[in-house]
Amino acid sequence: MRGQLGAVKRLLELMQALPEVRQQLQHSPQAVLDEWNLKLDPHQVEALWNPTLQGQPVSPCLQAWGRHREGRARARQQLRQDCLPQPLEMRLWRDRQERRCLSQLGQQRWEVVLHYPAALELCQGCSVGCWFCGFAAPRLSASWPATPENTRLWRQILDILRARVGPAARRSFCYWATDPLDNSDYEQFCQIFYQSLGAWPRTTTALATRQSERTRALLAMSAAHGGEWDRLSLLSLSQLRKLYQNFTPEELLDVELVIHCDEELVRSTAGRARLAVEKGQPQTRNFPAQTELAGTIACVSGFLVNLVQAKVQLISPCTASQTYPLGYRVFGEEHFHDAATFDASLQALTRPELLEIVPANQRLLRWRSDLSWQDSRLVSAHLVHAFQAGCAPLAWLRQSDGDPPPFLLEQSLQGELPQGLATLSQRLSGDGTTLGEAMLALSIACDQPPPVTRARLLGLWQAGLLDDTAL
Repeated sequence: MRGQLGAVKRLLELMQALPEVRQQLQHSPQAVLDEWNLKLDPHQVEALWNPTLQGQPVSPCLQAWGRHREGRARARQQLRQDCLPQPLEMRLWRDRQERRCLSQLGQQRWEVVLHYPAALELCQGCSVGCWFCGFAAPRLSASWPATPENTRLWRQILDILRARVGPAARRSFCYWATDPLDNSDYEQFCQIFYQSLGAWPRTTTALATRQSERTRALLAMSAAHGGEWDRLSLLSLSQLRKLYQNFTPEELLDVELVIHCDEELVRSTAGRARLAVEKGQPQTRNFPAQTELAGTIACVSGFLVNLVQAKVQLISPCTASQTYPLGYRVFGEEHFHDAATFDASLQALTRPELLEIVPANQRLLRWRSDLSWQDSRLVSAHLVHAFQAGCAPLAWLRQSDGDPPPFLLEQSLQGELPQGLATLSQRLSGDGTTLGEAMLALSIACDQPPPVTRARLLGLWQAGLLDDTAL
């Protein structure tokens, strides 16, 4: 059955990446299946390309494929939960970043950004050199070898990460603006990761076809240790063909392929892609040109560790922009040279004044720069409305009137007077207001109790709707 499911997956990949395959299936499906060596009965999978069969009974083959996809979807939702850090302040900080990303990136991108707890780079730079690299990775210049000294420090770093983050540390991974296979000792580091954290780290590589046998061995090791989220990035049709020649459909059933010749691929105008779009280069035709739709390839709300540079940063995804061209924000940065200083670095990056669960007294509170208050409505490219004077007393964040709300703001927002809402929203425009100023002003202007104003402002802050850049 796994072989058949792998064949269905491969057929769907081909249909999405190569429009001509979908057209050929209309006329000679058996020829297409034979060309790509897919052991499928065309009558069992015809519903994939024939819209006239929609609504008719689903074949056993496609029923099995549906169950497989549903299982993967459930596992992905569980993965999002697995990434939650254990310390309360870290969790509240991450929640704020996740909610900010919803209204900043939009529902589609929000769903794929899981906010992993940490990424650990074992190289400096990347040998692949993708022209569209969302992190604008420099050329590969150094690799962190698995010397006895380094492997001892690696174990210590993983232990400290688990102590500081909790069980979510096992969902970290070992690359960023790097390709993991550029490190010749990558598999050894993965084995230590598994021994220390109890999970095999996910791999994303664009070198799968350059090192086919190594890739096959790595995927087998990952599967044997419970790994399930590996990804292979294919930069051309020739690479896709080579991969399909070297790997059976069953081998790749649980491996996600990121096929860059697929015009329907959700792309991000970040890093080098951003520069190419700005220059109007023809290969950027499928990249978002509008700044507010730029997106990001970042997926960590937590720590970015570079072992070569002995540097750790606290980061979170954001829409790529002139201010954040790589599509993520850096909240703080520290350097280390041993286990003790690494632990001190994580402690410094999670101090209360940096995480700012409650906004500092001196902070000017205002809407994020990509949001604006217009006609009693908070609007942006992705946020249809958050608050409206005539709405129900509880304010929902939603994509459109028909969508279910992803989360609910503070329960204490119940009973807010529309006049107070409008006055507060105006004060959050322009230069903004401090918490104390807002409570006093609304008490005088609207006779609104200070605790109500405070609760509303804290709700907006925790929803990630207010600017939380540096003081």
